[in-house]
Amino acid sequence: MEEKYGLLKPIELSYIKGKYEQFWLFKCDCGNLKVSRLYDVKRGKINSCGCIHKKQLAERNKANAKHGYFGTPIYNSWSGIIERCYNPKSGNYNMYGAKGITMCERWRSSFENFLEDMGERPQGTSIDRIDVYGNYCPENCRWVDAKTQARNRTNNVRYEYDGKNLTLAEWSEITGIKADTMHSRIRKQGWSIEDALTRKVK
Repeated sequence: MEEKYGLLKPIELSYIKGKYEQFWLFKCDCGNLKVSRLYDVKRGKINSCGCIHKKQLAERNKANAKHGYFGTPIYNSWSGIIERCYNPKSGNYNMYGAKGITMCERWRSSFENFLEDMGERPQGTSIDRIDVYGNYCPENCRWVDAKTQARNRTNNVRYEYDGKNLTLAEWSEITGIKADTMHSRIRKQGWSIEDALTRKVK
């Protein structure tokens, strides 16, 4: 196998797991050897022995240690975005980076730019994308509380009634009926939207 994938060059087949899952020994440009699943390397999930991520992390820490924000909530927000957008090993990568969500270059290259554009992170808030399908950039981000962010999730279902198109959490605030009750009425009991949203609990 003559191909090279990122910084990894295949050396030899190491072992086969099951019938078809091949694990190869790769040599990284940095000189380290690494055994990885061939499928993950070919699809770009793994492109080095780990040295790229370590180098990027070290460079970010070195470059940003001078501002005194390392370990603060706003710094953690900034570094957390980078992790879930660009590190395939991140637990949330499949919901962000794997779906094509990125951070604008102005922010990714400089924490100071992120701080300048977003301002200090208010207590009890986290960063939220106004357009949940958009990227992390100044025009699409804001600080919000957990309640607002929950309403803005991609998996929130909205129900239209009386000229309004709202989530169950929003309907709950208007009607006083618990969101779980309305959800059960619609999904499990087969009620109409009108009845589910308007009939008071006895």
